[in-house]
Amino acid sequence: MAVTNKVPVKSHVANGLSTLFAFDFLLLDDADLVVEVDGTPRTLGTHYTVAGVGNPSGGDITFGAAPTNGATVIIYRLTALERATDYQDNGDLLAETINDDFDRIWLAMQELLAGTRNAPNVLRVAAGETIDAFPSVDTRSGRVAGFD
Repeated sequence: MAVTNKVPVKSHVANGLSTLFAFDFLLLDDADLVVEVDGTPRTLGTHYTVAGVGNPSGGDITFGAAPTNGATVIIYRLTALERATDYQDNGDLLAETINDDFDRIWLAMQELLAGTRNAPNVLRVAAGETIDAFPSVDTRSGRVAGFD
């Protein structure tokens, strides 16, 4: 299947009653989903379940207990970087197998661009947050980056 241009992060504010929270991006495996409530990671199977794996339109998670009112629920994809398929000489070369391998690469690239995947030697912010580009090297030369 084609990988559409999506930001693989969804943020919700809990109301203390709802246990169902949607995400709108492709997920290849339920273990590739990260769920945090107020910055605390939750565990698949213990705190929540996932529906919609393999659906390009996304799916949802269901908590066993509703997050507290006002809590921030962040759902993002963190695709396992693995290549489990070993293509054989003169073997079957099935489109579905190749597509799955390529989809995994594209999904991981989306995660890099969205800031959900660690990239070496880059300035990062929490998933779902953004920052403006730094000024050019000439403009920032001799200065120190600071935040308030």
